[in-house]
Amino acid sequence: MTERICELMSQIKTYHSDLADRHALLSQSRIQNERVSQMASYLSDWERKRERNLNEFINHSNYQNKVETWLKEKPEIDRSRMDYEVEKQLPDISHTEEGLISIVSAQHNFIADTYTQLEEISPTPEMAEFFGDLAENERQALRTTVRSLHEFSSV
Repeated sequence: MTERICELMSQIKTYHSDLADRHALLSQSRIQNERVSQMASYLSDWERKRERNLNEFINHSNYQNKVETWLKEKPEIDRSRMDYEVEKQLPDISHTEEGLISIVSAQHNFIADTYTQLEEISPTPEMAEFFGDLAENERQALRTTVRSLHEFSSV
């Protein structure tokens, strides 16, 4: 891995922002139906919230001192699955309700998997807990959002 942990975390925050921008554009597109537009608008807001939550989580006083030193490290993790290029991850199926849900699930499982990799190589139990909490938080937020999107699409 060539990036320090702090750079990887910055990429994830930027990824949330890029996804929010992309969903905002999709919500204004005339290609899909009104329901997909509304779902995309909801997802844009949700991505902005995920970005804010990540900032708050990283800066939380219980973790800040523990994280600060290790964020500068360059651990060896499998980067082959880590591509935070949004354009490569949004095929045309995002213009359907199920396609949008599928893509959001894949994107956020991807983020959670990144955190899990960092948890597995963490040098201390505190750091493992930090990244484990981030992974679980990401998965829980995804489950809640997917459930909400399914409810919305069935109305």
